[in-house]
Amino acid sequence: MYANKILVFGLNDDQISEVKKYRPTKETEVVATDCATDLIAIPCCAIIVNGAAMSDQQAEDIRWYYEDVGDYAEKMLVIGELDRLKGLGKAISFYKDYALLMESLKYVLLNLWTRHKKASEYSERIAIAIKILRLIKSRSGISSKDLAEILSISKRSTQRYIETLRVAGEWIEYDPARHGWVLFDNKSLLLEEDL
Repeated sequence: MYANKILVFGLNDDQISEVKKYRPTKETEVVATDCATDLIAIPCCAIIVNGAAMSDQQAEDIRWYYEDVGDYAEKMLVIGELDRLKGLGKAISFYKDYALLMESLKYVLLNLWTRHKKASEYSERIAIAIKILRLIKSRSGISSKDLAEILSISKRSTQRYIETLRVAGEWIEYDPARHGWVLFDNKSLLLEEDL
């Protein structure tokens, strides 16, 4: 499931209450933290930071993370100046003050939540494909029906995932004698440890 959180750092209680009014869904949680490491450790769809509350070392740690990770689903919205985080492109948006952020916060948060949800759904699909591959490898001859039941997906979805795995280079075959799916020589490109 996608991260349904908005992290806030350095905001006062009134500001946090106001941010809560602009949550994209009722299920979206606004989480206040005083630990900058949480900003990179906790999955979320958006991060709001008061730049004045962050130390140079905290900002530098976050900069290293954003430079290493590159493109990602969450975005940091920084209130005020925070020179150490400048130059990270689309990763961070700067707002001169809290009032300017509030002018567009509703739409910014909705956009970021939607973007994060799509990225998470994509990752979830990859995870299901890998689970199918593991099941075929460990239970050679497993049927589409059994795969669908184990993973709570349709038989048609199971077939689409198998086709995706084939396109990725997996040699998955249907064995008519066993009425199920097998890996050629029970070997997988994606799961072999020695590759």
